[in-house]
Amino acid sequence: TWGGERDSLWMSTTSEVLQMQRLLPSEGPSQYNTVSTENLADDPNLHNRRWEIIFQFPAHDEGELAVQRDMQRRDVVVSLKKLGLRLVFFTNTSKTKSYIAVAADDDILEAEAVRTGFKVAVQDLTMRNRAGSFFVAPPTTVYKSFVAAETTSFEFSSCQKQQLLLSMMQSPSSQGGAELDLDGLVENGVFTQIFPLHDDDEREDIKDTWFHSRTFWKWYRLMYVPEWELRGYFGEKTAFYFSWLSHYTIWLVPLSFIGILAGALQFGVGDRHNHALPIYCFLLCLWCGGFIESWKRKTSELQFLWNLRDFELAEKPRRAFKGEPKPGMYTSGGYFIPLPPEAIGDDSDAFEKYFPLWKRFVRQLASAPVVTSFIITTIVGTIAILAFKTFQIEHSNATTGSIIAGVLNAVFITVMNVVYARVAEILNNFENHRTATQHEDALIIKTFLFQFVNSYISLFFIAFLKKDPSTDSKEMKLFGYHVGQCEGSCMDELFYQLASLMLAKQFLSNFVEVALPMLKGVVKRRMGMAHSSTTANSETVQSRLRKVVHTESHAVKFEGTFYEYNEMMIQFGYITMFAAVFPFAAIASWVNNVIEIRTDGLKVLFVCQRPFYQADNDIGTWMYVLQGLSVMAVITNCFIVAFTSHYLRGVTKCDDNGDNCECDGLCLSQTSRIIIALIAEHVLLLIKVIVSLSIDDTPGWVHQEIAKQDIEQKLPKLKKRTGRHQVRHLEDEVFKKSIAELCMSTHEGQ
Repeated sequence: TWGGERDSLWMSTTSEVLQMQRLLPSEGPSQYNTVSTENLADDPNLHNRRWEIIFQFPAHDEGELAVQRDMQRRDVVVSLKKLGLRLVFFTNTSKTKSYIAVAADDDILEAEAVRTGFKVAVQDLTMRNRAGSFFVAPPTTVYKSFVAAETTSFEFSSCQKQQLLLSMMQSPSSQGGAELDLDGLVENGVFTQIFPLHDDDEREDIKDTWFHSRTFWKWYRLMYVPEWELRGYFGEKTAFYFSWLSHYTIWLVPLSFIGILAGALQFGVGDRHNHALPIYCFLLCLWCGGFIESWKRKTSELQFLWNLRDFELAEKPRRAFKGEPKPGMYTSGGYFIPLPPEAIGDDSDAFEKYFPLWKRFVRQLASAPVVTSFIITTIVGTIAILAFKTFQIEHSNATTGSIIAGVLNAVFITVMNVVYARVAEILNNFENHRTATQHEDALIIKTFLFQFVNSYISLFFIAFLKKDPSTDSKEMKLFGYHVGQCEGSCMDELFYQLASLMLAKQFLSNFVEVALPMLKGVVKRRMGMAHSSTTANSETVQSRLRKVVHTESHAVKFEGTFYEYNEMMIQFGYITMFAAVFPFAAIASWVNNVIEIRTDGLKVLFVCQRPFYQADNDIGTWMYVLQGLSVMAVITNCFIVAFTSHYLRGVTKCDDNGDNCECDGLCLSQTSRIIIALIAEHVLLLIKVIVSLSIDDTPGWVHQEIAKQDIEQKLPKLKKRTGRHQVRHLEDEVFKKSIAELCMSTHEGQ
């Protein structure tokens, strides 16, 4: 032991003790070399202990900086011990990798919770017929700052322990923390990786709730996600993604029925240009508005139930943010307000890292040519694929050529997305954004701008640039070159292109997201086992810990929800912007999303390494992407009906010699079709605005609960100011409810 029973540092073997001694201060006790495997296995506290965070580093560090890195590891160990944390040191069986496992006793965690004002749920109430989790009325939870005396029976979850440990490790030394830059320690090679361990009990509980065999095939369970459990295990950021995915999949159900009916009317009667075409486009535009407004209301519910109303105000700077210390403060909008030196005195906490906005703007300008070059490459590659498609159509089977070109385009899109994603991350890090929200918002804009062009350019090309031989339209030119004409109807070619794109891309995405990480994990574990000893050890505490850490250290890192959101946004664009072409896109996406919910769930729970806790209060800039795509959907569908389909322009029919051509159908002129498309687009956008304004983003019950909580918080101050006897009636629940309803009805919210 080191410093008594509390500050115990356990090691497995004498050789591991000797390796660890170089990380300890010179005045450390000499009895470390007497700790044996038996001592470790027989310790009852270690047997029952839950280890939270793992620090991994090479067992035999080499190179010019090896001594410096050893000293830095020693400083980390000393800092963690000063915090009163439990540490255990061990190596893998091949003695090539060393690990430090970190845990904390309950009283240490409770002290940190009190110091930081950690919010915990102290009261659960049953909601009264209010919407929340799918077909399950959620609890409304009262959150208060942790006070040990009032929460004697409270038990921290693994995620809460992780939050408190990170707070202790990363807080400034002036606040009693270790002031460790965990990301910097990994980037500088001091540690190979730092990661939290999965909690098997909590993970199995989530699996039983989510994938229960007896209820799995109930149709509504196919779209269910345990958002509360996911929030408690991973944090709000991951929970918001799964909640949004479930909500989106549920809303695809009515659209799928409408799409199947519209598709049956189009293909069943042999005429794809009948009245079902504009009606379906109109209903889809209404669906877009309803879905977005519904999610806004769902978001406000979760923000209230998860105590996230003040999240943006509490967000801390990124550890990777670089800037010069400067006296001042940041507003909630991210603007820096400098303070004069005489106003702060010797207060070191009044200094903030400052990076001038003009410097970031210059860096963003430097990023623009790189993004532009990728967009140009994408356009050229897409045109080349379409040229190949035209060649196939002219010299081979038209349908086969369209499908092959669609699959090639899907592969090209996927490859370009993967390459550009890495480039976008490098550019975004170069721009040096202060908070995680600002960093991700910039990455979303940078990435989706490219992926919009990459994913939809071929569809816009077919819909609006290629000549339809069944009409009197003229062949268009692009950069002085003829773009060619469609084989048969452009609506048919667009249908094959969109169908092959969606199906191939969904298959490739699922493979990249799930199968590839699984294969990587298997390969890494196999390679690790190849260097490990093949001798079988008894199942001791130390061997079980080695086994768990070995497995999770070789798992693929979970890269967050960014790419999952991005994939779903691209799918949303396929469904909405080209609804007139492929009405069955909704049902195809619903089937994909039902699979996606489970594959993503299995991936984050059992395939990937557990991520550190991440907080968030909504889906961020992805909401603006959804709104932008819904507006684009109105515009593109109106012009597809007016120009790509034959609904307004009619079909040109000629005799066998190609003479005596006549137009069959409405046969409106191009000017008339432009006017109709513009009028329809403006009317639909106006309807969207009316729907958005007529539906409150926050449900009435949330307004009421917020008002009640605000009144309850103000009651003590009011009593102190006016006297207890004058406000005694305020404690009446009916009176407080009436005041809350009055606040709600007047939209004051206070």
